[in-house]
This record gives sequence, C-alpha cells and structure tokens, in this order.
Amino acid sequence: MGEPARGAAASSWGTVCLWMALDGITVLGAAAAATLYKLRTGPLEGLREICGGSLIHGRSTGVVLAMLCGFFLSLAIVSRELRLYSPLRLNNILHEQRLSIQACILSGLMLTGTLYLVKAENISRAIVLVTLGLVTLALSLRRLVYRIRLYHRFDRGIGTRNVLIVGTGPEARALRHHLESIRRLGYSFKGFIDLPGSESRSDSGPAAGGDVVGSLTTLCDSVRTRFIDEIFFTSPGEREVVQGVLEQARTCGVDLRVVPDIYDGQIWNSPIEYIGQFPTIPLHRGFVPESGLLLKRIFDGFFSSLALMLLAPLLASIAIAIKLDSPGPVFYLSERVAKKGASSAASSSAPWSATLRSAAPACCIGTSGTASSSKSPTIRASRAWAASCASIRSTNCPSSSTCCAAR
Repeated sequence: MGEPARGAAASSWGTVCLWMALDGITVLGAAAAATLYKLRTGPLEGLREICGGSLIHGRSTGVVLAMLCGFFLSLAIVSRELRLYSPLRLNNILHEQRLSIQACILSGLMLTGTLYLVKAENISRAIVLVTLGLVTLALSLRRLVYRIRLYHRFDRGIGTRNVLIVGTGPEARALRHHLESIRRLGYSFKGFIDLPGSESRSDSGPAAGGDVVGSLTTLCDSVRTRFIDEIFFTSPGEREVVQGVLEQARTCGVDLRVVPDIYDGQIWNSPIEYIGQFPTIPLHRGFVPESGLLLKRIFDGFFSSLALMLLAPLLASIAIAIKLDSPGPVFYLSERVAKKGASSAASSSAPWSATLRSAAPACCIGTSGTASSSKSPTIRASRAWAASCASIRSTNCPSSSTCCAAR
C-alpha cells in the first residue's frame, strides 16, 4: 500500500474515532441527565456524590461506570457493523435514522441483560430506560442536523468529490445523469475517460464525445489537473485493463469503484447479497406462497385427523376383515416422490387384494397357493395377471375374454 492509500485509511479511521468519541460523550451526558433527574439531585451535588461513591446506594460508582462503558462499547461496535461511521453520502436520512435506532435498541438489550445477570436490583430501571431514550433521541437528532447541513454544503458545491467515469457507454451516461440529478450524493462529474470498445453496446442516447477528457494512458494527468477524488469504472473490460486502472488509482491516491454490468437497467436498485465471500446481485426471486402452504398444511392435518377419528371403527372393521380373508399386510406400502425429488413412504389399505385373488382363474395362482412371493399386494396381483396371460398363450386355460371379464 502506497503513502496516499495509507493517508486515506488514516483519515477514514480518524473520522470513525471522532464519531465514536461523540457517541461516548452523548452516552455519558444522557446517563448523567437521567440519573440527576430521577434522583432529584443538582449537578454539583451529584458530582460530589459520584466522587464519594454514594450516588447509587448499594452499588459502587466503579461498577456503574463499568456498565456504562460496556454500553458505549456495544453501541460503538454495533454502529460500526451497521456502517453508521461510513461516508454518510451513501445513505439517505430515513435509512440512517432507522440504523441509529436499531443500534441503540441492540445496545440497550445488551445493557439490560447485563444488569439482569449481575443482579443489580438497586439500579433503577427507570434511569436505564430514560438513558436509552435520551441516547436514541440525541444520536438521531445529531445525525439529522449533520446530514441537513451536509446537504446544504453539497448544494453550494462545498465538500463534494470530483469524479471521473471510465467508459462512454450507456452505463457511464446513466451514472453521470444519476450523479448530477441527485446532488445530495455529493459528487461532481468532471468528465469521461475514453475506453476503446466501451460504446459497442450503445444503440441509442447522446454521444459523450464533448465530455471525454482523456484516455487510459493519460489517466493520472487528468486526475491531477482536475483534482479528482474518485474514479468510476463502468465498462466491462479485460482483467488487465481493470488491473491497470487500479494501479494508476493507487499511484494517484484516489478511490476506485467498479460499476457492474446493469444489463440494460435490469439490476438497477437491486441489492448486493454476499454468498459467503462472493458478491451477487439477485435479478429475480421466485414467488413461493409460504403462508398459503402453511395454511394448507394446517387444513390438511386438521381435517384428515378428524376424518380418521370419525372413521376409525369402520377402518378397524375393514382391517380385521382383510386379515381374516387373506394373508399379507393390511396396508399397501410404496415409495412416492415428495418435494424436490425426495422419496417418502405412503400407505393405503388394500381390501381389494382378496377379491383379485378370488376372481383370478386357477392358472393365475402359483404352486404355493399365492400369486407371488412379494410382500406388496399390488405386485402380487400384477404378477398373477402376467402369469395368467402367459398361461393362456401356452395352455388350454380359459379364454382371454374370461380372464379379462374376471379382471
């Protein structure tokens, strides 16, 4: 990593530390205000009690401060995981407010769980709830004010990032229109970098020839002369081309973003989902009526159970009649193809097995007195009819019409 890249990383880490410090001050101020309000104590008197360790009876000040520090650390970690300390121009106001509230709720749950585990009954739950409410309100209000002021600066062209777009195809022109139409993103378009073959898929739209400020060979010069902060690579190209642009961006100390192929706009506004470490963009999701399937499952289970209970005496009598009339099992078992090709066993009663054997002619019966040695009544009956047809063709068995009539 070069010196410019290390400087950018240090600047980003400095911004994160600043936001964390502000969050810590907010947590400390909210806890102090909630405690003083609940205990009806003035600021100076409360400070003396904190120094004396008698602000909360039965609990040392060190333990209380340790819990407060744990709450702040959990808030900072959750906020960092939710990317609340990332560049704010990438999020809108409502999204940022939702993430701020989510971070406060998660940290509050961790704090209340810790209080329960350490059995801190003498710490007022009202103070905890008021502290969480004040922290949530203060963080949301602070980020809202900061974002509004940031948008006003962007509208006046202050604090924006100068960008170059590599490519002149439809994706490049769409990105330029997007950056120029939404000023709150904080980007200022400075020109296109010509990439051979980038307009090969362009069938319509105005040409970008007047805004082309250079080529890949003069990329660093264009970055320096136009004070570029970020480069967008929009055209699909060879790996060597992308690697060359990346090396030039590292040399010049600017950020580089790669815009994936938008497939004629089909992936606009689609989220990026990670399958392990691989970023993917879902283009379509098949609709599965999960609620309908759940209701159908409940309906089938309830009414089938009800029918079985009502018909239990009749089914029992049929089963007894089958066992008394013919050998073999009462239920016919077979494998059925279930969801996604999985096999499952299905059963049904077989009251017709004895009828089949009694209606079949003598030539259908084997030497052992049964149609077949198989355990399945259906297989026994099928094999019996096959043996009957074979016997008809070779012996003086009853005519085929008689067998068919019996069948």
